[in-house]
Amino acid sequence: MWLVTRKSGHREYYGKESQSKSRTHIDLKTLLCAPYFNPDLSKRGRGWAFHSRLERDVRTNFAILKTAEPTVRRNPGVRDSFTKRTVKSIIWTPTDNKNILPITKKFEKGILKTFKFWAYDPRIAEAVIVTEEQSIRIPNSHDLMSFHQEDILILSSHQIRINEKYGECAKAWMSAACQYI
Repeated sequence: MWLVTRKSGHREYYGKESQSKSRTHIDLKTLLCAPYFNPDLSKRGRGWAFHSRLERDVRTNFAILKTAEPTVRRNPGVRDSFTKRTVKSIIWTPTDNKNILPITKKFEKGILKTFKFWAYDPRIAEAVIVTEEQSIRIPNSHDLMSFHQEDILILSSHQIRINEKYGECAKAWMSAACQYI
């Protein structure tokens, strides 16, 4: 499963690498310039392979990887008032992202009994919950529903740690935790 977070905050999920063919040159170049996060530090996983392949394709101007092409449609009844020419519309095909996402599994009851703190990680736009045994990354505030009610109570009673610059994000996560009580 591939997750792409756009600048607007919109998240797109892709099931396979081949679905990147439904994206445009501009999208893929922007994707390459965006911060890349992969917890696999060995640089041997599928994520790293896709990232290096994307770098190679951008350098060769997408000689190997085929991408989506626009359709140009003329609007014969509409003219530009300044140039007096027929207006053209450029239509991009929609990306081939997943519409149905897999449901996240429920966490076991009382997983946050040894809760230390939780924080917002602005590099990857996720919340990180740290306990004495483990750290849990939560990519979306809706995923807080995977916790049992007693664990949500623990989260809602503790303030999320965050840099002042990302205060709005902290409010969103805290309000989500309070809504699920």
